[in-house]
Amino acid sequence: YKDETVSWIEKSPEHIRNWARDINYSGQIVGAVSERIGTNSIHKVFIYSDGVMQIIDKNAGTAGIVKNNDHNQIIFSTAYTSSEGQKPYIYQNGELTNLNDLIDPEFRNAGWYFKSALEINNKGQIIGQASFRGENRGVILSPPPVSNYIKVGNITTFGDTVILQGNEITLTGEAITTQGGEITFDGATTVDGNLIIDSSVTEDEVI
Repeated sequence: YKDETVSWIEKSPEHIRNWARDINYSGQIVGAVSERIGTNSIHKVFIYSDGVMQIIDKNAGTAGIVKNNDHNQIIFSTAYTSSEGQKPYIYQNGELTNLNDLIDPEFRNAGWYFKSALEINNKGQIIGQASFRGENRGVILSPPPVSNYIKVGNITTFGDTVILQGNEITLTGEAITTQGGEITFDGATTVDGNLIIDSSVTEDEVI
C-alpha cells in the first residue's frame, strides 16, 4: 500500500502463493513463495524491489520467517530436515551465508549451534535460537564492533538513508545537506569547525 494505492506482488506461474513478511525503509519487500515439487510444496525466500522479484533458492520452512533491515540485510531459516536439521542464513551483498560460519570459533567449538534467525536490526544484530549441550536458548548474534572513531567532512544525500556508526563521530566539514533522505549519527557526535545543518536533516544526536 503506497500513495493510497494497493499493489499486488505478482507471482510466477510455478509458484502457488506468496507471503510478504517484512519491508525496509527503502521499500525492499521480503517474504516467501510456495513452490510445488511433485506432490509436496516448499517455501523459498523472495526479495521484491522496484517491481522485480528475486528468488533465493533455499527452503525457507513452513513458518516463513523472513526479515530485513534498512541495509538490505536479509535473514531467514531453512525448514527442518532429519538429515540437515534447521539452518539460519543471512543474505547480503548478493551472497548467502550460514550464520554458524560467522560465529566465533571458540563458541562453535564449545558446542554452540545457531538454529534459527528471527529478527535483525539496523546494527546487524540478529536474535534467534541456538542449542548448547542439548538445550535451546535465545541468543543475540552481533557483528564485529564498528570503527571506534570516524572523521567525516561534508555530507550530502539525495533521498537515500545515510547512517554513520561509531563510538566517536567528528564532523569536520562545513555543511550537511539532504534532499529527502535521512542522515543518522549513531554514536557520540562532535563538531570540529563551523557547520551548517539543513533544516530537513533528521538527527538522532543533538549536535
